[in-house]
Amino acid sequence: MVIKVSNSMIEHNLSQFRDKNTSSYIARKNVENISYSLASRVSDLIETSHVDIKTPLGNAKGILLNEKIELVPIIRAGLAMLGAFTESFPDSHIGLVACERHHDLSVGLLYEKVSRTLNERTVIILDPMLATGNTIDTVLDLIEPRQPKKIIIVSILAVPRGIEKLRERGDYTIVTVRDNEKLDENNYVYPGVGDSGDRLYGKVE
Repeated sequence: MVIKVSNSMIEHNLSQFRDKNTSSYIARKNVENISYSLASRVSDLIETSHVDIKTPLGNAKGILLNEKIELVPIIRAGLAMLGAFTESFPDSHIGLVACERHHDLSVGLLYEKVSRTLNERTVIILDPMLATGNTIDTVLDLIEPRQPKKIIIVSILAVPRGIEKLRERGDYTIVTVRDNEKLDENNYVYPGVGDSGDRLYGKVE
């Protein structure tokens, strides 16, 4: 299932993020701001419980989020989304995954620090770009054997090819701003933002 999220604030921040003249600092703020909106939409997918609340003036009914969550940003670019999600879900565990894309489009796992047992947790994978789907596929190979309660994939821009790859694998919820980006000859998201890691953190010379 693909859930698209859009509002004027998202579009403003996405336009700045796309602009090649935007500084890394502003690009990180753009991604953070977009991620707050995405996190808000993700909260609708989280189980809640009804509670009785005592206000300073009386009694009220309310709801609280009631799922254990593990946030898994994919290094580097996914880290720019993490702050908004940790503030939105402050009791979350945080796992880290680093992957390396090879010239043949295969993806290797470089580093992981994710909970060994996930059977009571909802895993939220964070990566600004969903391109070929190979990176997310590699992360799913790591996470699924640990039996999470459910998996939610959050990307700002997504390509149909990557979405289809994940659909062929299983029934995942993908939350995104765009689901109709393309791939260029180098398999970068087009028009996209360029190399998202470089845009957010500077090019490694």
